[in-house]
Amino acid sequence: AYFQVTHDTEVSGLPTNLRVGIRYEETDVTSLASVPKYVNSSWTGGNEFNLIPGDEVIEEPMTGNYDFVLPNLDINVDFTDDFKGRMSISKTVTRPSYEDIKGGTTANGTSYKGKPSASRGSPGLLPIESTNFDLSTEWYYDDASYLSVGYFKKATVNFIGRTTDLDVLIPEWEGLTDVRSGGKWEEAAILGGLTDPATIQTAIKEYLPSLPTSVDPLMSDETNDPLYFTLSYPVNQKDANVYGWEFNIQHNFGESGFGVIANYTKAWSDVGYIATPTTTPCPEELIATSAKCMISQFALSGLSDSANFIAFYDKDGLNARIAYNWRDDFFNGDGQDQGGFYDDDGRAIGNSPTQTQAYGQVDVSASYEFSDNLSVFMDGINVTNQTYRLYGRTERQTLRAGQTGARYNLGVRYTF
Repeated sequence: AYFQVTHDTEVSGLPTNLRVGIRYEETDVTSLASVPKYVNSSWTGGNEFNLIPGDEVIEEPMTGNYDFVLPNLDINVDFTDDFKGRMSISKTVTRPSYEDIKGGTTANGTSYKGKPSASRGSPGLLPIESTNFDLSTEWYYDDASYLSVGYFKKATVNFIGRTTDLDVLIPEWEGLTDVRSGGKWEEAAILGGLTDPATIQTAIKEYLPSLPTSVDPLMSDETNDPLYFTLSYPVNQKDANVYGWEFNIQHNFGESGFGVIANYTKAWSDVGYIATPTTTPCPEELIATSAKCMISQFALSGLSDSANFIAFYDKDGLNARIAYNWRDDFFNGDGQDQGGFYDDDGRAIGNSPTQTQAYGQVDVSASYEFSDNLSVFMDGINVTNQTYRLYGRTERQTLRAGQTGARYNLGVRYTF
């Protein structure tokens, strides 16, 4: 439901336009996931283990619900015929991705070392909520030519991050036991006075000859202890403020049809990622205090400076432009396959970042109108075939480099 009203008036003799509105939204989330039910674990060899699925598939619905009242206020003031000011205050929401709200717990692979890990979504996640303040001025110094400067602030809550719980029993897999804990493992270790996994594996067969031949001594059963997991899932984690300046210019060179457009955005936040690694004693509730670990950081992902420069021609039905689009380095997220910190059981207890290196590409486009109905067009994306690169804590730690190549579109458009 929404309501909006606009009003033209004068303030101190200056033409002023007001727009005030309010919107109410309510959202229900239902996620039904089908996941396999694991029934036991097996000892493949050495320190490698496997989860064994049964024939049963678990279907368990998970739900969420939230509602918001979202107001907005826009004010435009004409200081002169050529100079305009704008101010906007609003509240907006950005909903979680489908990946974050999907239900069901899934194992992160059926083979594992140390403790197995699992992950799930959170259908009860709240959207990211932002209170926005925008202020800008615009100077129209010529026909179709202008300069503008804008400032913005976004006070955001409910940013989505991930959390990890250690030593978790997964309800969906009730009864799943650990082949290397309790039961046959403990009996063989005590009888043989052993601590090394490789020798315990042999001792299970030597010291437990009473096992029925139908029982696999390297597969868990009800005598073993429950199997605990390291479970990760998304949560509404932190609040943060984002600030920025925007600069724009568009200039047309008289009646020639030629012109240029340039813009630059400077953005920053009060929460940034500290790339220099520092180790601290792990909390007692997580791991022995004698160990060292890297505590996961919260920082805003995808935040960076950006700029565009466009040269264009638009006259007599012909439109052509070439654009250089640039984006500075930005933080992708806290977590990668390399450089994490782990405890003695192989559980991830700290992450390293993934970051994208500064990137620029050239795009071109052109179109020609043969008539009011018929036109042809061409687009070229990344025509200089630029590469992209992801890195970790420093630019010297390359995680991935790629080259998507140039892409071209050619088409004909007819309207009637």
